[in-house]
Amino acid sequence: MVYREAEVVDGGTGELVTLRTYVSVIEAEFDRAALEAAGLDVRLLDVGTAALIPHGDTALGVRLQVRESEVDRARELLDKPDPLDESERAAHPELRKPKDDPKWRRQVAADAEAQRAFRAAVIGLFLCPGVAQLYAAWLLLSLYPRRGELSKSGRWNAGGAAAVIAAVLVTIFIVASRV
Repeated sequence: MVYREAEVVDGGTGELVTLRTYVSVIEAEFDRAALEAAGLDVRLLDVGTAALIPHGDTALGVRLQVRESEVDRARELLDKPDPLDESERAAHPELRKPKDDPKWRRQVAADAEAQRAFRAAVIGLFLCPGVAQLYAAWLLLSLYPRRGELSKSGRWNAGGAAAVIAAVLVTIFIVASRV
């Protein structure tokens, strides 16, 4: 998982404390669901902020909070290996990488940037064509030196973003040449 351990903040029994801060909203949601299934009271903070601000999940992080009295149980549950996780790793070679591997963390960050570029390119078609594609193109250019770190889905996202950007540029040139 891509997260940072957080210190328990002093407070009264029952107060919510930050257990971990995640780089990925998806990883935070998985852990929230696992803890809720075990009966713990769990909150995720900064999910909306991370989604709205470009690179917000990476820069700010998504905070997972639990009750102070349940911190030890939550850590035990999250650190316990999942038996289904091992079968998925066997079926999917890209999941076989250890989670503490720095190369894997770089791949997650590069994939997130490619996904952000794809979303900006597609959403920009409806909100502000041209401007959003410039932002997506900037993301792709900044990702170019790290293109070898992308997973298969990251390469698809980057390629999709490039295709949308190219289509918008061709459309702009056609419209501009007719004027």
